[in-house]
Amino acid sequence: MAFVTLKDMGSDFHRLELFDGGDFVRWQRKMHFLLVTMRVYYVIVNPRPPEPDENESVMEQFNEIKTILDRYSQHKLALDEFIVVTSIIDKLPPSWKDLRNSLKHRKEDINLDELGTHLRIEEDLCKEEKSKNEGISKILALEEGESSKKNSRSW
Repeated sequence: MAFVTLKDMGSDFHRLELFDGGDFVRWQRKMHFLLVTMRVYYVIVNPRPPEPDENESVMEQFNEIKTILDRYSQHKLALDEFIVVTSIIDKLPPSWKDLRNSLKHRKEDINLDELGTHLRIEEDLCKEEKSKNEGISKILALEEGESSKKNSRSW
């Protein structure tokens, strides 16, 4: 019986046949066998973790990550802080695009605590802007209501 290492299998990926639309069951079995052999079939079986909700506070998510990192450090497992910080920056919501770009292109690296400070400030600014926009929209709605009353009286 020939023993094939995962390294050998990984080097043969270029020889895998792409699905061409015919004999799907045979191709599916081959892929299942390959993934089980490589011990990565769990990727297909397990559901993806849910994406963070846009309404969920970024600081809440940040604090959850810090809690997880603290658990790792309790077990004397260390993660590179630079990788953690860049991963968090990459996962910021799309509405935070400007902050994400400015943090990515900084000349000096920032640590986790500095990132938390930036996120807290940005979240506070977003909340202020949102409340200001809600106030303006209420004022505009009142003004539109008053102007429509004036227009209906001039008839």
